[in-house]
Amino acid sequence: MSCKGLVELIVLNIGLQAKILGTRVFTIFVVMALITTFATTPLTSALYPPWYQRKLQAWKRGEIDWESGAPLRNGDSSFEEDRHQQKRGPSEIRSLLIYLRLDNIFDAETNNILYRIQVHGVRIVQLTARTTSVMTVSEVGELSAFDPVLNAFRVLGQLYNLAVSGEVAVVPEDSYAETLTTRASEEFSDLLLLPWTETGSLSESPMVSKNTIEQKLRSDAYSRFIAEALETSNCTTAVFINKAFSGSLEQSPLALTRRILAKSGRGARRDPITELPTLDRSHHIFMPFFGGADAQAAVHLALQLAENPEITVTIVHYQIRVEISSSDDAITTRRIPEGKIRVRSSCDKTVTGDDDDFFVATQHALPDALRPRVTFRTIISYDPVQDAVADAQTEVGQNLGNGGDIIMLGRNVELVETQISSCLGLVADVMLEKDVKASIVVVQARKE
Repeated sequence: MSCKGLVELIVLNIGLQAKILGTRVFTIFVVMALITTFATTPLTSALYPPWYQRKLQAWKRGEIDWESGAPLRNGDSSFEEDRHQQKRGPSEIRSLLIYLRLDNIFDAETNNILYRIQVHGVRIVQLTARTTSVMTVSEVGELSAFDPVLNAFRVLGQLYNLAVSGEVAVVPEDSYAETLTTRASEEFSDLLLLPWTETGSLSESPMVSKNTIEQKLRSDAYSRFIAEALETSNCTTAVFINKAFSGSLEQSPLALTRRILAKSGRGARRDPITELPTLDRSHHIFMPFFGGADAQAAVHLALQLAENPEITVTIVHYQIRVEISSSDDAITTRRIPEGKIRVRSSCDKTVTGDDDDFFVATQHALPDALRPRVTFRTIISYDPVQDAVADAQTEVGQNLGNGGDIIMLGRNVELVETQISSCLGLVADVMLEKDVKASIVVVQARKE
């Protein structure tokens, strides 16, 4: 019987009206139905706490031994240590949930790091008040089996030997963020990946014009969606803004032009448009490090990507230069030009010490196999954000024939002294304003 007790109450009312049950027996059963209904949730939470649910899910996936909790692959820590590591934020991404959009499906590449990652794709179909949408909800199972984007995602997983799964969710537009963050929690994902829109809106219309390309980063609706997802997500979350990640920085035609064809009709021949595959599949990741939990999570992600032998990484730690003291008065006396973005991560002794220790420890703990391809630098500056932009322009976009470069940033909205709220963080906004020739990944760390 359902724990809500609805069927029981209906049967009891019928029995009472038919005088099969007396008032005393009726009252006993009604009280029992109410008690069991209200007790179900707290009892379930007490008997099956979150850590036990995670252990059960890991055991079902064949990742751990039930008795000892020891992992059956990749690693030698116990399950309790792994659970403690998850609370601090995983240094290695093993489970990824990605929002699949028709207008933003970037190329995947085969590399060893992906073999041990489980990827779950969520395809969202907008629910409206029309009858067809109500019918669509009842056919979610069929949509998950025949959706072309989801099937392309599954085929990609088979081609590259990835552990992929996917589903279709039919929800209202205002529930997109809640749906993705909830599924990420249910899947115990280490990383939630959100692509930025290519159409300038939440809509996945295939018509991409010059206007939508220019306005896509100023989309209020999509910015609200991303901001809500970042606010409600409990796992590490990354926003991917695609800029020529397929391997070409050449701009495609932004507007339709009229042409007079000499010959038309069924017999007319059209010149085929051929796009050659990218021969150079290398990538360069540039990461300005300003400190904070978000930046540290971004460093972990960048180093995990660097396990691909075709990826190089440069991580630069920017600090504010002060003469004697690191207080706000000292920075004011240095007369930082008006309009500059002041990062206060380097003005807090406690935060700065943690960031410095993290940066040094990460360098020392770097595996020998990654040292030739990973570079660490520290720069002391009066204007670290502007210096980071200048360094980014020289670091990325230099090899126009490679697979595309990436600028990886921590969101760190709390580390910038400003009253203006920002969806991606002001550092990312400055990078986008300067039109740096690289895709941008903004990372927000797992919440405690």
